[in-house]
Amino acid sequence: MPFDSSSHSRVDRSSSDKQSGSTAGTTRRTLLKTTGAGLGALAVAGLGATGTVSAATPRLHTDGKWIRDPDGNAVTLRGVSPSGMNYLKQSHPKSITEVLGMATADDWHTDVIRLPVTEWAVHDYGMEYVVNDLLRPAVDFLADQGVYAAIDFHLIRPYVEVEAHAEGMVADGWAETKDGLGFKWDVPTDDLLRDFWGAVAPEFAADEHVLFELFNEPTLPNWWSTYGSAADDVNGREDSWLLWRDTAQPWVDLIRDNAPETPIIIGSPDWTSETQFAPVHPFTGDNLIYSGHIYPDNGQPSEFDADYGAPANDVPVIISEFGWDPDEEFAENVEYGTTTEWGEPFREWADSYDNMGWFAWAFDDTWAPSMFDSPGDGAGEPWTLKDNYDQHGWFIKQWLADYADDSGGGGGGDTTAPAVPTTLSATGSTTSSVDLSWSGSSDTGGSGLDHYTVYVDGSADQQVAAGTTTATVGGLSAGTSYDFSVTAVDGAGNESSDSNTVTAATGSDSSGGGGGAVSVQRITLTDTTKWNNCEYSLEYELSSGSGVDHVEVTFADQTNTWANGTKSSSGTPTGTVSFSAGGTEDDTYEITVEALDGSGGGLASHTIIDVADGSNTEWTA
Repeated sequence: MPFDSSSHSRVDRSSSDKQSGSTAGTTRRTLLKTTGAGLGALAVAGLGATGTVSAATPRLHTDGKWIRDPDGNAVTLRGVSPSGMNYLKQSHPKSITEVLGMATADDWHTDVIRLPVTEWAVHDYGMEYVVNDLLRPAVDFLADQGVYAAIDFHLIRPYVEVEAHAEGMVADGWAETKDGLGFKWDVPTDDLLRDFWGAVAPEFAADEHVLFELFNEPTLPNWWSTYGSAADDVNGREDSWLLWRDTAQPWVDLIRDNAPETPIIIGSPDWTSETQFAPVHPFTGDNLIYSGHIYPDNGQPSEFDADYGAPANDVPVIISEFGWDPDEEFAENVEYGTTTEWGEPFREWADSYDNMGWFAWAFDDTWAPSMFDSPGDGAGEPWTLKDNYDQHGWFIKQWLADYADDSGGGGGGDTTAPAVPTTLSATGSTTSSVDLSWSGSSDTGGSGLDHYTVYVDGSADQQVAAGTTTATVGGLSAGTSYDFSVTAVDGAGNESSDSNTVTAATGSDSSGGGGGAVSVQRITLTDTTKWNNCEYSLEYELSSGSGVDHVEVTFADQTNTWANGTKSSSGTPTGTVSFSAGGTEDDTYEITVEALDGSGGGLASHTIIDVADGSNTEWTA
């Protein structure tokens, strides 16, 4: 992510283990590399000794949308990524450990370092070299520093094999031409993934401070590019995610078979830009984290939040690449941007998600966007941090320093309770339930708001996810008064004081909770369809909440039935649901709002018709 939609070709920003003699303007996708030896058989036994593990970096696991340590504390990893391990070892005057030493120095405050290994290191030197000479020393060094290590298989290539020539690529032989530069990929992607992780996963399975990043940037097929017969069924963004998931699940299973507990970071098609589908179509397995790559060409946070931010409400997300550079030589690149116009809004956006980690790109003087300058055209000595305000080197360093006391950015050192929820009120009732609503809380301790706990007469009744400020308490007796209160709980388990207490009564059997026929009074549909992804937010209003258990809103696509769906809401007499249909622009939807009682019987319904074209619809009785 992102792409040039006008030409349906990706902006060149390549990475390599070898650079040209003049590296001015070298971007992370400039692959000045000819093919090396093929992989052949890469099954390697006894690649190295198990590394040491620091007590500061215990094994991490996932829990819902959170990454947690063994004590249950939420951990939000923030750090940097150097250039390719083999490039540093073979071509740069600084060694791998010198660069890692700088990146883990006390004044950088990194929690994690990403360790990119490109396929060229595997082609040219083999897996024994990758494990013993590149990764093992780096992993052990980071263990000694008490910093997590994210091993990144830094692939940038199609994720399926195809027969037909398309978009300048030929799957048979894996040839690609960009800017007159020729590359030959002799090893199919599936073989390459199996060889790499078949060696790396078992070797580092016992290293508790290690995470694996499965596949840096799967490229084609995606929603905007035809890519031979393998893409015949890719008719939208959701289709490409589903093809990617089905293709990559065996690679995830391979890692999990060899490293049962190591967290796995999973990218997505279109240069890791389809994170939005992870919650609804997740991979199978435990301890899975989803990634996104964001650069200034993606636009402002309001333009990419639905793709990268919204998923973090449901699953763990790490932005494993981002960065910017204001130099004019990068004006045509996706990284071109300034701290003022893009970096500051990006930080505000990322910080608004307590569970979202990140790895900034690139802790280097050559691979762009680079955080350092050096003499000549790069790959030199000494390094000087780019401290012009609109550069990102100093900005990332300061951002990390601001979280220096955050114990990994999560709950490890958080002893501060969240703010107390306010303005609790009862918004409706039946003979057996009471609807509640309150104003949201916030957390300043670093572990992030995790959930709310609803109390009835002083006893905990239920938990409500952070981001939701309504609840329905059911199973109550008719004609009875109850006292309700709410607390906020953060990722470290700190609980706020009680909100205000509200007293509410259920309806009596004879009154039916207020009586009167229920009807649908108003439907307001906000249609934010774009890029052939149908997205709706719908607000409804009932004449009364009496006797209503919940509301179901059905979105029936008259063109693509696979884009149908039903959303439920417990809000009465008003409520809101959102729906990402993943359909096609200009599809026609029949949208039905139905109020149901506790036994599932219909009390009222109304249907509206909408064309998914970005325009809004409002109906009033």
